[in-house]
Amino acid sequence: LEALPVAAQAREVAAAAGLVAVHGQALAWVLFLPWAERRTAAVELRPRGAKANIYEALSAALGVRYERVAATLADSCPSARWLQCNVTASPQKVTAALVRAAAHVSS
Repeated sequence: LEALPVAAQAREVAAAAGLVAVHGQALAWVLFLPWAERRTAAVELRPRGAKANIYEALSAALGVRYERVAATLADSCPSARWLQCNVTASPQKVTAALVRAAAHVSS
């Protein structure tokens, strides 16, 4: 999305059924999901140590299905700059969260 102008990003999200992102990396777009028109979902890959539940709370307030998958920061990541680091998550846990989110938006 980041290569698009902001208005185009908003249109793309408004046409989507859900979002999948790392904590702090575009999950605020959950506000633009068409939650009032149909079922939507957000899957957050959340690094251990991230304390804010903002995306979970925002999703709950909007009626967006929220799934959290624990992620691990890269070993080379300085803790003060963790929003700029790569993360690793269990493929099985990511898949399970995606399946639950897809089932929600499909029902």
